[in-house]
Amino acid sequence: MKSANVHHGRLMNSGFTLIEIIIVIAVIAVLAGIATPSIVKNISDSRIARARSDCKEVASTMASFYKDVARWPKAQDTAHPSYYFTLKTAGTDPAWMWGGNWQTRSDTFENQLIKNTPAYPTTGEQRWDGPYQTEFKADPWNHPYICAVWYLTPGDTHPVYVLSAGNDGILQTRPGQLLAGDDIGFRIQ
Repeated sequence: MKSANVHHGRLMNSGFTLIEIIIVIAVIAVLAGIATPSIVKNISDSRIARARSDCKEVASTMASFYKDVARWPKAQDTAHPSYYFTLKTAGTDPAWMWGGNWQTRSDTFENQLIKNTPAYPTTGEQRWDGPYQTEFKADPWNHPYICAVWYLTPGDTHPVYVLSAGNDGILQTRPGQLLAGDDIGFRIQ
């Protein structure tokens, strides 16, 4: 039963009934149910767009390096010249659908393109003229971006990508193959 107050000769309600509150909550729940998939899709789409943009930016940075040094970033270790070249950030490493121990044969984009810790020549016509970027971020799912550089040799036609493992965190694109699974990438070669 509603309680009522009389104010200046008019009957006024002093609150909401339980049914009115349930109806308002139901309307809010229906609206949230309608809006939630759209919001989730927009968030997912924006993460994918950011990952694509970041991959393109890293590839552009590598191209600037190539223009100056006349070679792609590679291992300085002549015993292991072919390896995964990875961007290591604070993110967690992606899982590898196809296996591989890339961590022992990797370097970072930071070392090669910001710090020049491999010590590329800094004088002459073909010189390291960096830093080529100020920082490298993790992908939107907090994984590092990865590039398998061993196919970046003159005459090789294998596809080479700067990759994000995507939403599932599992890198499914095999080196030298086309993009697979939900991996996101920008093709360098």
